[in-house]
Amino acid sequence: MNKKWALFFVGVFLFFGMNHAFSAQSAKVSIEGANVYKSPSEGGEVIESLDQGQKVPVSNYPTRGFYKVRTPSGQIGWIKGEEIKIFSRGKRKRRRRNLPPTENSNPYAAPMTRNQRRQKNESESYKKFRVKALGGLSLYSPTELNTQIGAEAFSSSIHFGGEFSYAFSPRFSVLGRVEYLTKSLTATISYTSGTSETNEYALSYTSLPLMLGAAYQFPVMPKMWIRLIGAGGLALLTDFTATLQSSTGSTSSSLGNDTTISTSGFTGLAAVEANYFILPAVAAFLEVGFRFLSTSETAPSVAGNGSRILNNSDNSGFVSLPLSMTGFVVSGGVSYSF
Repeated sequence: MNKKWALFFVGVFLFFGMNHAFSAQSAKVSIEGANVYKSPSEGGEVIESLDQGQKVPVSNYPTRGFYKVRTPSGQIGWIKGEEIKIFSRGKRKRRRRNLPPTENSNPYAAPMTRNQRRQKNESESYKKFRVKALGGLSLYSPTELNTQIGAEAFSSSIHFGGEFSYAFSPRFSVLGRVEYLTKSLTATISYTSGTSETNEYALSYTSLPLMLGAAYQFPVMPKMWIRLIGAGGLALLTDFTATLQSSTGSTSSSLGNDTTISTSGFTGLAAVEANYFILPAVAAFLEVGFRFLSTSETAPSVAGNGSRILNNSDNSGFVSLPLSMTGFVVSGGVSYSF
């Protein structure tokens, strides 16, 4: 009988002792998305994540840098000591009694939901200005130009540029964007109709899109945001240039060796961008989208030796061609918010 009573009192002591350990001090979560582990180790199973600012009861003393915690949902786990701020319950009550009332204080207000807390944190921490540097690959197929050349010469180009945006709320922003698309290659083309000749050309295809647009951004993880981007504008300095390198035909010393189509058109971009914040204000991003870029039909504005590459079928004059860089784009880079 004495042994049974001893076991009973030990169980009661442990039960109330654990409860006392949790009620002895309170803490506030100091970071967003603090993990609660099943065991006092970073290698342990994560059983829940807590929002920044949440108040939770914790144990009096840490174990290997972790405090035992009871979450608002009732789960018992372990949280890193560096991710919480501990304060004495008794001292906090005395401080609160001495605090004067403020305009926004309402002792009868309902507690905020998790979404309301997240929206409050976003509105307090978001930065209004953002600049980013980008580079990547544009995929397209200018059918009319490739047909005129007689080969699938152009199918992609590299691009690089920058973007500046202003956020007028945590989720919405307006932006300005500039890019430069460029592709250069060498092609050897033989002509058999009329005078036979073989020409070697250095071909260049470029454009300078200037765009204005808007973006909608939202978080998917504590350090990862998704942006949906839409923009449109002008495709300036959209040029195709064929520079004659060598020829088996006749040339004129009074002519240069460049034959150029130079024009402007319209462009638009729709893209999805994934951002991962490696620092509070610095993010690396990957962007995938579709670009429309096209001009009206235009004849060469400059003609030189080797201009046969842009002659019509009977060599009686130049063809008029649209220049297009419409297709999918993949970009990456870094951004800075302030």
